[in-house]
Amino acid sequence: MMLEWSITAVLAWLTLSNLVILILYRKSLYAMWHEPVCKQAVVIFESDDWGPGDSHHAQALEKLTQILAKYSDYRGHPAHCTIGTLLSVPDEQKISQSQYQSYSEKTLLDRDYREMLQSLKQGAKSGLLSLQLHGKAHYFPAQLLSAFQQMPKLKTWLQHTPLYHELLPSELQSRWNNLADTQSIAQAVKEEVELFQQCFESSPTVAVPPTFVWNSDVEVSWRSHGITTIITPGQRFVSRQGQDFYADITRIVNFQQSQTGQTYLVRDAYFEPQLGHQWRDALKVLKRQVQLGRPCLYEMHRFNFVGPQANAADNFGQLDQLLQHSLSLFPQLCFFSSAEFANLTQHDPDKLIETQWRKRLPPWLLRLKRLPGFSKIAALSGLSALIWLLGQTSSPSPTINWEPGNGRT
Repeated sequence: MMLEWSITAVLAWLTLSNLVILILYRKSLYAMWHEPVCKQAVVIFESDDWGPGDSHHAQALEKLTQILAKYSDYRGHPAHCTIGTLLSVPDEQKISQSQYQSYSEKTLLDRDYREMLQSLKQGAKSGLLSLQLHGKAHYFPAQLLSAFQQMPKLKTWLQHTPLYHELLPSELQSRWNNLADTQSIAQAVKEEVELFQQCFESSPTVAVPPTFVWNSDVEVSWRSHGITTIITPGQRFVSRQGQDFYADITRIVNFQQSQTGQTYLVRDAYFEPQLGHQWRDALKVLKRQVQLGRPCLYEMHRFNFVGPQANAADNFGQLDQLLQHSLSLFPQLCFFSSAEFANLTQHDPDKLIETQWRKRLPPWLLRLKRLPGFSKIAALSGLSALIWLLGQTSSPSPTINWEPGNGRT
């Protein structure tokens, strides 16, 4: 009798606990199952913050394209970088003349930045670069103007280093931070899209929110001006205070749709040699993404290659090494731009998206293990045993053994 009671209690516990788990994680389980699975390694380099700059900036961008041009994937497509463009910088002379009471700017169309604009256009024409919208500026002008009154040291920044928003206080670098005025947002989006069109004779279709802070009003305005894809960090941060970010959507997967029908892509890989992310570290991340069946979107900011603190020669060398070893480790690696990849589910000539459920299952099970808290709860409920059994009955996920330094698989 006691044994029967114990068995009944265990079965009841397993049933109830697993039901609770499925209810709690149902949206994530569903989203991850419907998230496309890539059959092969997909690499998308994304370098933000390129915009108005002097000849040194233009030369750095040209050096970037020279390195990309050395490599191509098995399809013959060259290595590619999607550029998150900024379109203006503050006009120090006019702002100081106004006693910091009114904001003025200089745009990429200014003759001082003609060489930089030409480098961006030439890179796009060559097929090595794609241009996407990062913002008219990395900050919101009204907030910067207000900060001049509260932080006098910003006047020194404006006088000496206005090309480098990276040196601003962190909160000011978030263009859409704490903006609740829908009309101001709509006007700002209209201005930045129109300026992008004037600079590049084409309309942007992909947007990268500065520091990944944006809200639904920004999405609506972007959508009304033709932005169909948004680059995310896997969440939507609607505000920040210093280094603390606050999200209203806490889990986003690739190809998830916004309420306005835009496609989200997730950039959660980092290749920032200036911050200590070396090519070997980036290669480990690529291996992880391949096992998860996800593209590897590398975040690679301008400050790695140009700026007051950039160790450009070494960082360009790191990029060269990453490209070389990635292609050695994954001979069937594919280079994409963000816009190309966002359209892959509608147009997939190389059949890179897996459609067989048995082959989709292993990456999905690995994705579940990366859900915060899921593995621990699944272990307690016995669900992990069921997941293990599913893994044994499905096609194995790719396993890659790599020896640093020789690129052998």
